[in-house]
Amino acid sequence: MTLSIFDIIQIITAIVSSIYFYKYKNSFLKYICYFLWYTIANEFLGNYIGEILEKDTGYLYNIRRIVLFTLIYWILKNAIKDKKRLKIINILFFIYALIQGIEIVYKYKTIIVDYYTISYFIGGLISFLGIMYYAIELLKSQNITFLHKNLTVWFLIGNLIFWIVYLPINLIFTNYEYFSKEVLDNLSVIHNTFIIIQNIIFILGFIISERIDET
Repeated sequence: MTLSIFDIIQIITAIVSSIYFYKYKNSFLKYICYFLWYTIANEFLGNYIGEILEKDTGYLYNIRRIVLFTLIYWILKNAIKDKKRLKIINILFFIYALIQGIEIVYKYKTIIVDYYTISYFIGGLISFLGIMYYAIELLKSQNITFLHKNLTVWFLIGNLIFWIVYLPINLIFTNYEYFSKEVLDNLSVIHNTFIIIQNIIFILGFIISERIDET
């Protein structure tokens, strides 16, 4: 198995997150580091099972997506202070969890093979909306001078930018039979480009952010 540029940037991001782990190890953000390393392990395992053993790996990526949305929910739940917005966040992610559960039950016979496209789209949309609610809270706060020192902001902005681009692309990928190979190839390039951008944002966040001492 050869390393792609996407593998390399993700490995670099995980390494940087570990180097600066001391900044946020005592906060609710510590799970970001664990998730980044889990993503790398999941990717290599998926490549090994898919390319070497030639077996289906859909379930690995479905699990990774569930873990991602759980992490975003966890961060938003701890970062948002306004009770009304927090209640909305809880409702939104409950809807995602419900749809995810329904799709798992519906596709239980092909759980190893199928990708959970509906719940993935809904999870991405809800994550996008949740991050926007967090942005509203930040804009209404009295102290926004040092936002660039906030790792929560960097992580959520990285995800926000990714979902803004990927949600419409995901719809096209899901209905790929209606589009030409050239269109799909170009969209794949855009998708991969924003994965790189997202990871660069994460890296900058780890470097620039201030230490968090809250538990």
